[in-house]
Amino acid sequence: MCIRDRLSTLQDELSLYKSNLKDAERRFENNMVGLNQKCDELNRMNKELENNVENQRKKIFEQQNEIAVFNASVNGLKEKLSSEKTKIFDLELEITQKQSEIENLKAENRE
Repeated sequence: MCIRDRLSTLQDELSLYKSNLKDAERRFENNMVGLNQKCDELNRMNKELENNVENQRKKIFEQQNEIAVFNASVNGLKEKLSSEKTKIFDLELEITQKQSEIENLKAENRE
């Protein structure tokens, strides 16, 4: 009788262990599903961030090109302005020379 009681007790314990194992397996599976969902979400967020970074790089590159074009335009305008200033200086010098010639001719005519 003692062996049967012991066998029955062991069978009950085994049944309890099996039940606990199944519960643990279910919890593990649920945890894995949750972890996979979090992993998918993190991968999606990472891809979104990578796309945002790439878009920002493109925008920066475009802005740098626009700045380069603008700077080239400004430099061209500076050169043109410098050329115009030189022309003005030459014309002012020519005017001064002509005025001096006129004054000399006036002085000769008075004599």
